[in-house]
Amino acid sequence: MTAIPGFIKPNRRPGELGVHSLDRFHFVVPDLGEAQNFYSEFGLSVSARGNRLELAASASPHVWGTIAEWPRKKHQYMSFGVFEEDFEPFAKRLQAMGVARLDPPAGEESNGLWFHDHDGNLVETMVAPKVSPDEKSAFGSMSAAPGARGQLSRSQTKRTQPRRLSHILMFTTGPNPPSDFVHNYEA
Repeated sequence: MTAIPGFIKPNRRPGELGVHSLDRFHFVVPDLGEAQNFYSEFGLSVSARGNRLELAASASPHVWGTIAEWPRKKHQYMSFGVFEEDFEPFAKRLQAMGVARLDPPAGEESNGLWFHDHDGNLVETMVAPKVSPDEKSAFGSMSAAPGARGQLSRSQTKRTQPRRLSHILMFTTGPNPPSDFVHNYEA
């Protein structure tokens, strides 16, 4: 196990591009009332804004996700934040790769770069403040004495409140691994 104490300054490699944060995600669900109840019970701050819900965590007012109503539950897009000096190099890289730029979805105001990833997911890259963590969160844990009950009943516990939503899990297809990788793996 490795202990990483304190702040670790991010390092940037010349010529390399990368996003610094998942800024937000957006999906649609059949019933906003059910979504509001679910995410509130999950411990998030859920507020209605126009025809959508906004999801925030307890540590900051940053809106991590938005949810709109649609007949079927579906992920619609995700937005990633980049540093201002990386925005134009991202645009040039996408152009050089032949990635088609798209208009933002209807009703979205944006000055970001919109495109589909290799699985067809709609992605935005935009200049945004860094919201990913700079250091490990401090937290404590309680331990029960030998012979004592280790778990409190639900009525005795404080409500869990996530501090941030700084990642997203997507199952994705990908190119086949290189033949030398397969060969080395099987050897």
